[in-house]
Amino acid sequence: MRGHEMMSRQVVTARPSTPITEASALLLDQGVRTLPVVDDDGHLLGIVSGGDLLTGRVGADPRANARPLAFVDVDPPHTVSQVMTEDVIALPPSADQAEFAAAMLKHHVRSIPVVSQGRLLGIVTTSDLLRTQVRTDQQIRDDVITRLRDDGAGNARWDVHVDDGVVTLSGEAPEEERAIAAVLAQTVPGTVRVNAGGGQPAAGQGRRDESRPAGRSSGLPLDRRGLHVLGLDECLDLLRHAPMGRVAMVRNGEPIVLPVNHGVDEMTVVFRTTWGSKLIAAQQQSLVAFEADDADEGRRGGWSVLVTGRASIVSDPDEVERLDRLDVQTWLGVDEDTLWVRITPNEISGRAIVDA
Repeated sequence: MRGHEMMSRQVVTARPSTPITEASALLLDQGVRTLPVVDDDGHLLGIVSGGDLLTGRVGADPRANARPLAFVDVDPPHTVSQVMTEDVIALPPSADQAEFAAAMLKHHVRSIPVVSQGRLLGIVTTSDLLRTQVRTDQQIRDDVITRLRDDGAGNARWDVHVDDGVVTLSGEAPEEERAIAAVLAQTVPGTVRVNAGGGQPAAGQGRRDESRPAGRSSGLPLDRRGLHVLGLDECLDLLRHAPMGRVAMVRNGEPIVLPVNHGVDEMTVVFRTTWGSKLIAAQQQSLVAFEADDADEGRRGGWSVLVTGRASIVSDPDEVERLDRLDVQTWLGVDEDTLWVRITPNEISGRAIVDA
């Protein structure tokens, strides 16, 4: 599901000038944890939580201390603009549920605003995501059958089987029709993965066969150029096993592409670097692209995975210690005085070419 399909459109918001007492009352009355902060035109400016609203406004009770507490003559914050977080994690309405879930896990948040051209359209919460998953296999199967019938998936008669959210489509059909059917089934809420081979899948189907290039599976959909579209899980798996990749950025108005040894940490790409363009890009939290690929000349096939997002320096000691265990070396083999850089993706996409 996409963000616009599962988001809550009636969002309780605040203005920068909203008094903190009024914002606190909104949180309590509406039963929400956060308030997006917008201007008069609906542009997202920040977000404020209950914890933010308590900043500087909770004083100690003098009766709880044997000695009188020293008086601190500091004016407490009065409006939302003084306590809100301006660096907001937001996603476009086209982002799918996997991207929302990954962002929530990565940034330890329970809701993500949905924005388009800077304007707030709605909000997706953990409850919205859970609601898409709390569905029985029978409900998923019924919806898949309806989707295939109403939206069209060729003239094939599909046998639909669902086991713990994994949809298996069995039926005699050309590869193009199987690809269309797989895409349609994947859009049904609660679907975890789709197997769309010509017959009943063998045990373990859905895992990539290491003996052949990614994209060999006939169940993968095709893009308009006839390339196999790789799913998120397969993209991440390929990145984990790729020996190296390339980081692309813009420096002084010119494009730069640099090789790196990398690792995959949950949904992000990480690498070690020292002074230079990559570190400057991370310090400025610039938009970058990361690409890894492989080719199999014998089979006339290959694959490419592209990650686009923002680069940032990893400074948390616990995170650094965890990343060190990935055993990722620097490109030049100089491991002293290096820093970890993380690319947090806005989009992960992959394509594969195979010899038919």
